Amino acid sequence: MNTDIKMAEEGIVQDIQENLEKAKQELSEYGENLMRDLELRAFADLYGVLVPKEKREESAKAAREIRDKFWNEALKKAKGNREKAFRIWAELD
Repeated sequence: MNTDIKMAEEGIVQDIQENLEKAKQELSEYGENLMRDLELRAFADLYGVLVPKEKREESAKAAREIRDKFWNEALKKAKGNREKAFRIWAELD
């Protein structure tokens, strides 16, 4: 009976260790995502302050043109099927 209790305790300890490792990994991923979001926000804030409005509008127009070009290519490859085109476009992005 003592052996059964010891085995049960070892199983519980192992489960706790596995759960801790999983929680550690999830927390690490959360922290990485949070830092990425903060960096993007900081960039957006600085970009809005430091880059002249005309240049921002020019960049936005160029981005729209590129996005539209990729979309039209995807739509052509998908032979007009919008769902298929979206999947193709997402891979190009």
